[in-house]
Amino acid sequence: MYAPTRGDRVFGYGPDAEWLLTKSFKTCTVVFEREPRLTTRMILDGIATKAGTFGYAPMFEKMGRCRLFKWQEPERIVAQRVSVFKGYDIRALFLADETNEGAGAVTFHLVVDVCYALRDDLANALNFRELVERFGSAALKEVRQIQRDLIPTGINTEVSRERLAKDIVPFVKELGSFALPCNIQAKVLSDPVRIVVGAQDESLW
Repeated sequence: MYAPTRGDRVFGYGPDAEWLLTKSFKTCTVVFEREPRLTTRMILDGIATKAGTFGYAPMFEKMGRCRLFKWQEPERIVAQRVSVFKGYDIRALFLADETNEGAGAVTFHLVVDVCYALRDDLANALNFRELVERFGSAALKEVRQIQRDLIPTGINTEVSRERLAKDIVPFVKELGSFALPCNIQAKVLSDPVRIVVGAQDESLW
């Protein structure tokens, strides 16, 4: 079920949706462009399901966001005591074209970034501060090398371009077509556009 922000309805969908008819829900026809927040959520659900066939596990967050990790494929550092997991931060959004030519047409977009998670040998989450306090600054250097932030000669000034070419584009191409929870097929176009998304990054200190 999903209740769009600032909406007055709760939507139920998926393989067990008929059960909701016994709970005072009613069947309705939804036009994607008229319920864009619902649509972006279904896009995330569909992508998470498709990525699950590749071994990714989803972590849904607020504001139309989902992180996907392969928990079974860590890179281990600090004598096998710390695991580094590479994943993808997925955000679905919609844009309305308010120009005369667009006449309010709504298009749906996917924001994909590479993200990482750290776990100790007891599977407890670590942030950078905890990593340095417990395992030393050398551990942080190893993590940043895995993230491609550092190369043997110093800071990698091409890290964004490398992540796009080596991680993001192949992942999006692998997604290809996927099914929304309402059994409608959707497709992610693999022509990327680089953008800057405002966010509060985790501080080292």
